[in-house]
Amino acid sequence: MIKWKKHLKRKKTVMILCAAALTLLAAGQLLSPDPFIKTAEAAETGTASEPPEAPIRLERTLTYGYGAEEARIPVEFTNTGDEAVSVTVEKCELTDSESGFSLASAPEAGAPLVIEPGGSETICTVQFETGRAAGMSPYTGMLPIEYKDEAAGSLEQVNYRLSVTVKRKSINSCTVDEIGKQYYTGKAVEPAVTVYDGGYRLTAGQDYTVDYTANTSLGKSRVLIKGIKNYEGITEKDFEIVYYDEMITVLFNQAPLSEGWYSEDVTVAADGCTISDSLDGSYEDTYTVTGEGVHTLSLHFKTAEGYITDACGYTVKIDKASPAADSLQISGITDTAASVSIAASDTGSGVSQYYLYCTTEERKDITAEEIKESENTLILGAEDAVSGTAVFQLDSLSEGTTYYLYAAAEDISGKFSEVQAGSFTTKQPVPDGAVSLTLSASADTITAGALTDTETYGAAKYRLLDASGQKVVQDWQDGNVFSGLAEGTGYTVCAKYAGNDSYMESAPGNAQITTKRWAPPVTEPAGLTASYGQTLKDVALPEGWSWADDTAAVTAGNSGYEARFVPADTDIYDYSRAEGYAYDSESGQVTITRTLPMEVSMEVPVLSWKDGNTQRAVYTGKAAVITPPEVTLPGNEPFGGTIRYSWRRAANTGGSFTSGLPSEVGTYTIRASVEADGNYGAASADMTLTIDWLWNAPDAKLTDQSGASLAAGAWSRGAVLTAPAGYGVSFSLTGTFGSSVQYLSDTGKNGVAAVYYLKNSVSGEVARKTVNLSVDRTDPTGSISVGGAAWSQMLPAEGAELGISEKKAVTISTDDAQSGVKTVEYTISSKKCENREEIQKLGGWLIYNPDAKPEIKDSGTNYVYVRITDHAGNTSWVSTGRIEYKASEASSGSSGNTGNSGGTGASGSTTPTTPATPSRPAAGTGSGTGNSSKTEKTPEPGVAYVKGRKSVNGWTAIKRLLEEAGEGDTETLIMNGASIVPGNVLAVLKGRDVTLVLDMGDGMSWTLNGQSFTEEEFGDIDFSVEIKTGIIPDDIIRSLAGDRNTIQLSLAYDGAFGFTASLSLDLEEKNAGLYASLFAYDGQEEKLEFITSSEIGEDGCADFDFTHASDYAIVIDEAPFDGSAQQTETEEEMQETELELEEDSSKEKAEFNRLTALILVACLLVLAAGAGICIWILRRKRKEDTE
Repeated sequence: MIKWKKHLKRKKTVMILCAAALTLLAAGQLLSPDPFIKTAEAAETGTASEPPEAPIRLERTLTYGYGAEEARIPVEFTNTGDEAVSVTVEKCELTDSESGFSLASAPEAGAPLVIEPGGSETICTVQFETGRAAGMSPYTGMLPIEYKDEAAGSLEQVNYRLSVTVKRKSINSCTVDEIGKQYYTGKAVEPAVTVYDGGYRLTAGQDYTVDYTANTSLGKSRVLIKGIKNYEGITEKDFEIVYYDEMITVLFNQAPLSEGWYSEDVTVAADGCTISDSLDGSYEDTYTVTGEGVHTLSLHFKTAEGYITDACGYTVKIDKASPAADSLQISGITDTAASVSIAASDTGSGVSQYYLYCTTEERKDITAEEIKESENTLILGAEDAVSGTAVFQLDSLSEGTTYYLYAAAEDISGKFSEVQAGSFTTKQPVPDGAVSLTLSASADTITAGALTDTETYGAAKYRLLDASGQKVVQDWQDGNVFSGLAEGTGYTVCAKYAGNDSYMESAPGNAQITTKRWAPPVTEPAGLTASYGQTLKDVALPEGWSWADDTAAVTAGNSGYEARFVPADTDIYDYSRAEGYAYDSESGQVTITRTLPMEVSMEVPVLSWKDGNTQRAVYTGKAAVITPPEVTLPGNEPFGGTIRYSWRRAANTGGSFTSGLPSEVGTYTIRASVEADGNYGAASADMTLTIDWLWNAPDAKLTDQSGASLAAGAWSRGAVLTAPAGYGVSFSLTGTFGSSVQYLSDTGKNGVAAVYYLKNSVSGEVARKTVNLSVDRTDPTGSISVGGAAWSQMLPAEGAELGISEKKAVTISTDDAQSGVKTVEYTISSKKCENREEIQKLGGWLIYNPDAKPEIKDSGTNYVYVRITDHAGNTSWVSTGRIEYKASEASSGSSGNTGNSGGTGASGSTTPTTPATPSRPAAGTGSGTGNSSKTEKTPEPGVAYVKGRKSVNGWTAIKRLLEEAGEGDTETLIMNGASIVPGNVLAVLKGRDVTLVLDMGDGMSWTLNGQSFTEEEFGDIDFSVEIKTGIIPDDIIRSLAGDRNTIQLSLAYDGAFGFTASLSLDLEEKNAGLYASLFAYDGQEEKLEFITSSEIGEDGCADFDFTHASDYAIVIDEAPFDGSAQQTETEEEMQETELELEEDSSKEKAEFNRLTALILVACLLVLAAGAGICIWILRRKRKEDTE
């Protein structure tokens, strides 16, 4: 619908847009032609029109399946002005014939149409084609209308954009046919679906899709119908899944089911169907029933279409085998009756009848049918049987007669079992008088004489009644003894034969008896005495008593002797409860046996010493060995006891005795004792024992440590005592006796009287000796003074220098507190020595004379070296710092004052440094360090020694030192070229908090602590470590470390240490703060296994813990190894590469942005130029119009 308005007349204007279009194209814009520009026909009317307006949209939304009426679209003109308008439609036609739009009605050509103010008139009607498909995009068409405004006389055009959207129809508005019942198949059931939209039947897959739920099991199921293409939404339809319920013919062995019993397997078949006894089981063409018995079947049938029925029930009875008569048993046989049991079974139809035929004639060929038909046959039904066994009672039989039995069984289907046969003989009565009874009694027991004919008449049975014979005290039993009875009471005893297969039970026989009374207590003889040496015959007993063995000798401390008592009243009393009771069944005599106590007096032994009352022994460190005393017993009996000894000091006459024998040197009272034993009492005897040192042993040989003979009292650095042949020597009684012993302690200037001991290697006897020893192990001390400066060390500290300008005397002071100074030697040299070895190599040594002191008189550099030796051979070294002698040019000037603080010469031309006199170091720190005045001899290369104590060297001395070390102690060994530590030295550390440091040299050391030791025994271990390359393949090193600094180690030892050893390595101070990561090389796997990482200290050292020896690699890096060190480096390199790429990319982007900006500016300039041209043209045109 168009709203009408008046149009102003304008002159035709020709607009030139070429320049602007070119400008826009240069700027990258896309121009689309406007389809609504006025046509040439409009231009030919001779009147100007305003540019066309946007097309008017006429939109309509339809639902798929719409009708023609719904698809009509009227086109109207509306007058919104105040005056009537008259228009004439010149042209009205659709531009696109394929769009689905057509004109249903068109205006009459040339006929004016008057539209009143506020009114509307239909110009034309557009018909949209029916049956169009639904879709997301609308159907569109253009309807241009040209009309003439009669009042204005202008020809105008209005354009209509026609748009029809066909939306999809809801599937719920359609109808779905009912779905009939569906038969269960065990699978998904998908019935066909019919859907109608009005009278139109929809097509599956084109208009809709279907999906099913709950369509595999019985019951209610559902189909989901989903609209597609022209339809939308979902509708549902329910249907029922049921068992197949059509008639099926089922045959059993090709015939209808029989209610009777089948005698063979039964095969079930159904025409056109398969069979299964399980709904979800396997379906077969037939189903076979094989076992005997009643079978209740529940079968499902599946048709050829796959339809399955509900379970159908059938009862099939099969009996293929005859019944079995399992056993025939006979019991309860008497002289006139018997009981017969027949057990039968049938696995098919079951037993119905039991038959028993009894006769006195044997019939071996009788059949089951004959038994059933016989008049004398006994019959019982299955209902009379219990658990498949029928019991027949036979009566009125003849005694002692043999009967034959024949039995059979019949099942319900009429089959007979095999015949079971048996026989029995009725019993006879026991003859009168066969039961004869004899009795005996005690106080609580009655014994009946056993019946003797049990093999003939059966087992004997016994019963006890009271005296009246009416009350049962103990009922029938197998035994003939009745116990637990009352004393002095009368009883009746019954006995009988129980019978057997041949005889009946006998009549009982009876007899009476009265029990005895319990005997009073037996009184034993008391107060029996004797002396050692008598026999029992010498000891009398009361009447009725006698000794079991009157020839036995009595002994002291006995436990009593056996005696017997024979009572005379056993017919009245029962003595069986008495202690020691015995009964002799042959003689009928009762005996009471008792052990009677007896006191026997003892004899006293005599002790006498063989060697008199005085003995001597030599000290061995053990209990003294003495000659024992003789022990004499009365009657010259041999002594088999033990002599015990005790002792006390002889001077301690009132003191107590100590058990055993003494071991120390001295005089003692020894007491020998025997304890009371058997027939003898205790006794003792004393004697005097003297223990002394071995007096005739030779003296030990005295030498110094080099083996040179040494006079007693002569000075040495260490004395050695060597034991004579056949002896060991020791300074301690409790110490180890060896072939020699050393005395290595300072004795002082007066020496010492040293006590030593010699032990005979065979007898163990010890001699005590004394020798005078003078040992001095302390180095002498000394100092050098020159011009007021003093030095007292072997190697002075750096900077300890002196400058002089004139000759200066050299003063040497010495001291030795023990053996005294023996010689003082000096030399003056221009060479600076760095160690003692270099000093020893100097020449020109002179004896120092304090009365003629040497002088520094050579110009230039001077060093003074002094060697001091004491009487024991100890040597120490002292040297000065650099003494620079520059003679003064003004020799007539005042003499230089070197002093202690300036050392300045007289001319003042030099300013030397005067060192402070070093303090005297403590003794024993070793002269080799330059910090001590003591000089110790360095052991030969390859001999380890204790740091600071070179005298403790060699593994024997080191082992002793470690044994004496206390908890928490640390001992450091200078390995001095050695590398192997003996296993017995390592074993000393086990389990102790003692630390051993092995200084291997070259900045390498091992540290061990005894608490980490796990092995019980140790072999010798080589601790040498070789630092070299080529141990581990280069490719393996590179794959792990890349370009990092790597060190390869090879440990000489092979295998586990048995403890933890910490290795300290010097990795150079330049690596301080970095990390050293240790890897073990697995040669078989050809790989490196990470062990640990250690931070390198300020001194350049790193520590690693080892438990076994192998080949190792150490990688030095800025961080400890965590498994990704190499990867981290790669990532860093990648990050650097990415940063470089990003930087290059940024540069490229900046360059690109710069070029883009230049292009845009150029475009804008062109655009501005184009706009300028347009403005100029327009202004020019307006000017022309005005003119």
